[in-house]
Amino acid sequence: MPELGAGILAAQTYGMVYAESGGVAWLIERVWRDMTGWQNNFKVRGERKMDISKEEKKVEAIARMKALGIFPETVKQFEAADHVSISEPPFGAFYWAEGEDLKRIRDFEEQHDALVYAVVRSFTGIGRMDAYLYVSDYAEEWSLDRGNLKEMEPLVYVYNHDMPDCSEFGCIGIEVSIAAGLLRTW
Repeated sequence: MPELGAGILAAQTYGMVYAESGGVAWLIERVWRDMTGWQNNFKVRGERKMDISKEEKKVEAIARMKALGIFPETVKQFEAADHVSISEPPFGAFYWAEGEDLKRIRDFEEQHDALVYAVVRSFTGIGRMDAYLYVSDYAEEWSLDRGNLKEMEPLVYVYNHDMPDCSEFGCIGIEVSIAAGLLRTW
């Protein structure tokens, strides 16, 4: 039996099982095509190209804010002056991000080619958390993001104020507050 090595790993990656050599040739062609497409998304230095303009992301962010039912004045402030607001418990009222909060948001946007449009702050047993609702540079994922927002379970980046090394991407539960802000539910 021939040594397949990377072919088996690639087959597992694609969730395929095959036994014929024709399957191996097809798989190698598929992996090569995908790698070529992946490489085209990167600059010479190995950094990902930003394909979506900030203006396109902003249009998407405003649509998401309106779909969530966020306080209309907060949406207007973001639209007119790029003000990112933080929704804080207990009522979910919005306040502009300023100082260190705003710096962290802008650093995140730069590092991930994203546009943060709202932050949901929560106080938990393990510390203060800021969940960044953002529009990514991957337009092909936006419809999935909109579906998650409809279910009130967005994919966010959670900044952990007390243990920054434990900050991470993940899904959270949110709800619209009585102040037309957002509160984290789980």
